[in-house]
Amino acid sequence: MKLKFRTVKRQGEWAEQALVLKTMGMGLNPMIPVGDSTGYDVGVENPNAGSTKRVQVKSVMAKGRDGAYGVNCCRGSSTKLHYGPADADLFAIYVIPENVWYIIPVKVLRRTKHIRLRPQAPGKIRRFEKFRERWELMF
Repeated sequence: MKLKFRTVKRQGEWAEQALVLKTMGMGLNPMIPVGDSTGYDVGVENPNAGSTKRVQVKSVMAKGRDGAYGVNCCRGSSTKLHYGPADADLFAIYVIPENVWYIIPVKVLRRTKHIRLRPQAPGKIRRFEKFRERWELMF
């Protein structure tokens, strides 16, 4: 089944719920903040460790001309404000057509505005491949 979303916002909401389901299946407790004013989309509590990670969820559907998926890592499309450690702990980036997640610490991206991922050919763009499916970072 090919997914279709009316808007990019709707796609993002869907990806947030996909993360909620994924983390619940790992025995973690996801929590969604009320409103859009936090720097993260989902809090993920590890009940065994008593810790919580603040996760900013991003998603992408379309490849660029070079076959890579481009992901905006800033707040909003026009403000270009960077996420920092005061905003979130992790990015969870879902490459929807490939059904692949990248779990990247916010501190790794620092002031990066845009990243490119190529899960179907990881040798071409390697910088973030070490974060593919790194679910243990949630713990």
